[in-house]
This record gives sequence, C-alpha cells and structure tokens, in this order.
Amino acid sequence: MQDRQNKVLFYGPLGKKKKFIVGGGETGNYRTIYLLKKNNYEVSILQKPYPEKNVFGYGVYIIKMMLIIIAMTFRLLTKKINIVHISGFYLHLIYHEFFLVTISKMFKKKCIYELRGGGVVESYNNRSFIYRLFFRATLNNASVILCQGKSYIDFLKKITTVPVFHYPNFILNEFLTTPSGLNGTSSKIELVYFGRLAKSKNIDLIIQTCSELQKQNVNFNLELIGKGDRKYIEHIKELCEYNNLSDKINITPPVKHQLLKQKLNKKHFFLFPSNEKREGHSNALTEAMSLGVVPVCSNAGFNAEIVGDNNLIVSEFTPLSYASVVNNIWKAGQWKQYSSSVANRIKKNYTEQIVEDILVKAYNYN
Repeated sequence: MQDRQNKVLFYGPLGKKKKFIVGGGETGNYRTIYLLKKNNYEVSILQKPYPEKNVFGYGVYIIKMMLIIIAMTFRLLTKKINIVHISGFYLHLIYHEFFLVTISKMFKKKCIYELRGGGVVESYNNRSFIYRLFFRATLNNASVILCQGKSYIDFLKKITTVPVFHYPNFILNEFLTTPSGLNGTSSKIELVYFGRLAKSKNIDLIIQTCSELQKQNVNFNLELIGKGDRKYIEHIKELCEYNNLSDKINITPPVKHQLLKQKLNKKHFFLFPSNEKREGHSNALTEAMSLGVVPVCSNAGFNAEIVGDNNLIVSEFTPLSYASVVNNIWKAGQWKQYSSSVANRIKKNYTEQIVEDILVKAYNYN
C-alpha cells in the first residue's frame, strides 16, 4: 500500500491499564490497529475512557468524554491526520459519537465509522425520535461505515447512502491452524466455554446442561476458561457443588493464545448459550470453530450467521435443549462431520486475509 494519506487517528476502547483484556470490543479494536499497521498506516490512538460504577465515577467519566472531543479537535488541528477511525457503540454513546464524526467532517477528514456489537436495529426501532435523528446524522456524516453483522447491512442501506462494508471479527493467522484431528468416538465428551464468566453469558445454563448430561449417564468434562466478578465465580462453584459436578467441571483463569489453542485442540463442543443483550460477533465462537470445536449456542447477536447451521443453534434456554444437541450429535457419530464443517466455514469467511482485504477496500473507497 502506498504511504500517501496514511495517517490515522483511531478512537475506541482498548481496555484499562495493566488488566487482562477479555472484552470483544477491545480485542477487535486491537486487531483493527494491527491490520492498519500491517498495511503501512501510521496510527495515532485516542482511547475511550471507562466509567467507575459509582456516582463520583460517572461524573468523572462525563468530564473525560467531553475532554475527548477537545483532544480530537486539538489533534486534527496540530497533527497531519488524513483519516479518523471511530469504533462506535451507539446507544447512549451515539450523541458523543455524533460530535466526533461531525468534527472529522468539519476538518474534511475521511471518517470511518465502525458499528461494533449487536443491537443496531433494535436500538433504532425502540429508542426515541431524537436517538434516530442523531443515529442517522452520525451515519450520514461519515465517509464509510463498517458493520460487524451482515444481517444489519440491508437495514443500514435503507437509512443512509454512505457506503457500508461488512467488517466481521476474524481469526489471526497465528491462530488459524489445522484442527488436531480429534475423533468423535472417545469415551468422554470434552466440553468448553471460554470468555467472560458473567451472568449475561448464561454460565448457569452451562452448568445445568452438564447436570442434564449427567442424568443421561453421559461421560463428559467441562472446562470454563475466563474471569469474572468474584461473587459470580463463587456462585458458579456453589452451583457445581449443588449439582454434584465439582469433579467434572474445571474453572481456569484466562490464558494466552498459544495455550488456549492447545486446550481447544482437545475439546469437542463449545457451549455458548449467551443471552447478552449487546452480543455481537463473538471472538470466542470464531476461534473455537476455527479449531473444529463444534459450537452449540443461542441465537444471540450474530451467532446464527457465523455458525451457518441451524442444527447448532438452540432457540430455547433450557438445559435439556442444549444437552440433546450434544448427545444426539455424539450418539449419531456425526461429531467429526460437524467439526470439519465449522472449521471450513471459518476458513472461507473469517480469516485475517479475508477481513484485511475488506478493511483496505473500505479505507481506499472514494
């Protein structure tokens, strides 16, 4: 890529200092920055602040958000910035993001407005007239729009004439390897969940699904990999004990990519019954599938379009529903078939090279 017009000001959340990043938004932003630098863009970063969840903390947060507007204006005045990339989360942030996009336009900079996470259509339909007004104005003031979910593209094209690109999460080349070749005939089913251990991710239902499998005399292990609120972790452990599952469920802290890959190469099913309201394109789901770990997941966010197989999407939040999908695939000897299918789907749709080409095309769009 040529070096002309290659200086980018990137705004978005990138995690708190000295803390392990498990959020999909932060991970996605780091990967975008990685792709930009890989393509010879000079990236200047303006980090979105995080609120502390108390009255004083929210007050400080509001001040910091106002200062972000001043900081962006100052950088556009003093730095040779050609492109502004705003990683947006709309909802209550749309008003702030409107000012950032509008300032970029005032300074005649190319503005990439990226819609991260799920909830675009729902928030537009259910929120106020004022929200819809600001949302449309934000889109219309941008130069290019990136959207995480393909299912939102047609909707966005109805309310703006600004070009929209489907920009999904993806697998890094270093993570994309040939699955280990596990078979589906071993005596024990290896289950896994990794990511945030939070109520919205429905970890309770994963434990209850294991209880149902135990009632059906299925031989299995489950590994929960991640971190969460201390009280919620204690709740999970108590739920395991209550259901006599402590010897079958192992809870481990987050691990680096290389070790995660080693762990996933020994797993059969990825349980993901998320009911997260803002569920978007789950990095965990994509990474699990890339290594042939068969997902059994809810219809939250973009799960269905990523998985591409309704047999693996569970419409009911019941332990029996999830246990039945796992047990039926295993008993029918179909695990290997599903494993190969989901791994190939990632290779055809969500690799670093595929998504890098989309980003470069969006940045070069005139």
